[in-house]
This record gives sequence, structure tokens and C-alpha cells, in this order.
Amino acid sequence: MELIDVRPRTRAGKNGADMRLVIDALELCYAREHIDTFAIASGDSDFCPLAYKLRENNRLLIGLGRQGATSPLFMKACDEFIYLKTAGQGEGGSRESAPPHGRREASLSERGPRHPPIAREVVSSLLARATGPLNPS
Repeated sequence: MELIDVRPRTRAGKNGADMRLVIDALELCYAREHIDTFAIASGDSDFCPLAYKLRENNRLLIGLGRQGATSPLFMKACDEFIYLKTAGQGEGGSRESAPPHGRREASLSERGPRHPPIAREVVSSLLARATGPLNPS
């Protein structure tokens, strides 16, 4: 995993970071069949085609984003969706109403053994170290 910092004021490099995420996700999907769960931290509907492709290949897709800044189209493209709390709201995600087609939104604490604990640790660590709003990109 490579962290690519996209500064919120300049947005420079955002498209490059988005493209790298898509390429990496598809590469993992096709080359590593044992990887069955993907998480995308973004509220951008530009990731819908990636979401559809991952789900088409029987991969579980968990979306993470900020409430009010997340595209409803992206939320519906995910199997599950977690709202990330912003600075001052505490750690973890919040549970929201169930999306259509049997998919549901869940908090980080509801994850079963199928979901890698490392994802929870990474998100918790990022939220704990954030000195301001966290840019999901």
C-alpha cells in the first residue's frame, strides 16, 4: 500500500492518485484471487465503474466516506458503506439506514472475521492522527 497525499487546497495529483487506485485494485482483483474484499475511501462517483467491476468479479466492496460529501451513486455501488466521522466526532464510523438491494451500511465495530482487522487499524490510526479534516482521496 502506498500513501499518496492529495492536498485539499491544491487538488494537484488527484487524478493521478485516482488512476493509481483503480489500476492497483484491478491488478489485485485479477492477479490475487484470494483477495475477496476491497475498501475504497472516497465519496467520488468517479469510482462507480471500479465498484461495479469489483462486484462483477465477486469481490466484496466496502465504501468509506464523509456524510454530506459522498455521492449517493457511489454509496449504492458498494456492498456496504461506512460514514467516516470528521475531526471532533471521535473514532470509527457511524451506522446508517440500509441501502437498497439487501446491502447495508455498518460501523467498523460490526465487522466479522471475514473482514481484515488491518483495515480497521489503518482507518482508526488515520483518524487518530488527523489534525484536521481527513481527505478520503
